[in-house]
Amino acid sequence: MKYDLENIFTFVKHDEQWIQKLIIGSLFIVAMIVLFVIPFISLAVVPIASLPLFIICLFAAAIIGLGLYGYFFKTAQDYMNNPQTKLPQWSDFFSFVLIGLKGALGSIMYNLPFIIFNLVIVGFLLIFKADNSKIFEVATHMVDVVMQLFYIAYSLIYLVLEAVFIKKGFNPFQFLNFSEGYKMIKNNFIEYLILVVLYIAISTVLVACSFILFITIVGIVLIPFVIMYACIISFVITARFIQITDEQKSLQKN
Repeated sequence: MKYDLENIFTFVKHDEQWIQKLIIGSLFIVAMIVLFVIPFISLAVVPIASLPLFIICLFAAAIIGLGLYGYFFKTAQDYMNNPQTKLPQWSDFFSFVLIGLKGALGSIMYNLPFIIFNLVIVGFLLIFKADNSKIFEVATHMVDVVMQLFYIAYSLIYLVLEAVFIKKGFNPFQFLNFSEGYKMIKNNFIEYLILVVLYIAISTVLVACSFILFITIVGIVLIPFVIMYACIISFVITARFIQITDEQKSLQKN
């Protein structure tokens, strides 16, 4: 296996301040959630008077979310260039926001066809619903299966294009660079499958850990910390996949 899992999962320990940095990230996660929930509660209580608060809170939550997103991308890029690197400093937060914004724009461009396809399908289903209830019921089940399979395929491709985005210096249009994505998979298909399996495994463990911490009540405060760690590890695994593709390319040249 070309993935050095011990190095990946202990990567954060290369930084003597890793606990503080993960705690800061955890606080950002909590702040983002709180800022996202507060305006909806206030709108339910005082709809008109709470509108400015609603906009301000959502904007602040979006900024924090983009900053976190950018932090993960920057961590991946740093690891790609040097596996012994330290975690980025939070003092560069606004640069992370910019990186996160680029990543979000790239994701939107990539997902736009999927969104349009969904809208078209919904339109057809509404036509069937108006015409025949039995046809609508059958069509709904068929579409649900097709959409699930389509979404899985779309997500698998996204993983590769996210790697291209990191490798090419955070250019949003790299999310549409399918040719580069194909080149990365072409001679590294097994490593790509391992990447997918690791992502699924981390997501499963994260859900399980969060559930266990939640039912202990006291452990709830640790959930943001666990989420922060899991996200960093996921992006580092992507960075390692990029390194593997580069190593394979060098071997072919030699």
